[in-house]
Amino acid sequence: MLQSVGGQAVADIHAATSGLSQVRGTGQAIADADRSAMGRAYGALGNAVVAIQDKAGRIASAVTQAGSVTKQIAKQLAEAGQALKQANTRAQQQHPLAASPVPTATPSPTTQRATVIAPFTGATGPASHLLILSAPSDTFYFGLRTAAHDSVKRQTAYNVASQDRLTRRPALQAVSQGGETITLSGAIFTAADFGTGAPGIGQLNRLRKIGYALEPVTLTTGFGEVLGRWYLTKIDEEQAGLLANGAPRKQTFTLEFQRYGEDYTNG
Repeated sequence: MLQSVGGQAVADIHAATSGLSQVRGTGQAIADADRSAMGRAYGALGNAVVAIQDKAGRIASAVTQAGSVTKQIAKQLAEAGQALKQANTRAQQQHPLAASPVPTATPSPTTQRATVIAPFTGATGPASHLLILSAPSDTFYFGLRTAAHDSVKRQTAYNVASQDRLTRRPALQAVSQGGETITLSGAIFTAADFGTGAPGIGQLNRLRKIGYALEPVTLTTGFGEVLGRWYLTKIDEEQAGLLANGAPRKQTFTLEFQRYGEDYTNG
């Protein structure tokens, strides 16, 4: 009987051992499957990392190239600014009282162009002038290559007569429209050439010749406004910066024009 029980126990142990072996084999298969899936996932992740690193390398290369181009542009702009400063220095050495003909600031890649707004369309351009004097014998264009004025003064008078009265304020009576005067003030730097040619010392003599004709002239602004007919009544000149031969480097001038009535007839 003991042998029978012992044999049954041995048989049960063998069965349990076989069952554990099967369970162990199933778990191993599951682990193997998990390892395979994880391996594929890690492989895909590794490929993605490699692709990202490749793109990052390309971006870094493009940024490096852009930085090199930016440095080259900045260098060229700095050289241009230095050239402008040198041009100003030369101009000021020749004419110390002259204003700087060109800007000295170094342009920036982000600088935007300023929009120039003229009183009339097309009023400014390469051939624009400050003022145009039209006379029967000559036409004079005021500008850098001739005589450039930097201020304009216009006076308008009204002819009102006054009559004194005893113990009261004076009585006023309008008699006529009165007169008008335009005064131009500026300077001519005789040897300065700002890209338009040096004006020389003969510009005021041209204006004197026009004044000697004793005829009305027509004045027109550079932006197209016709000011009407005027007489050139006075020319004041002051010379400075004389050379060894007496030629002036600078001619400061003041011109005075008085309005002539629009009922003027020739003859």
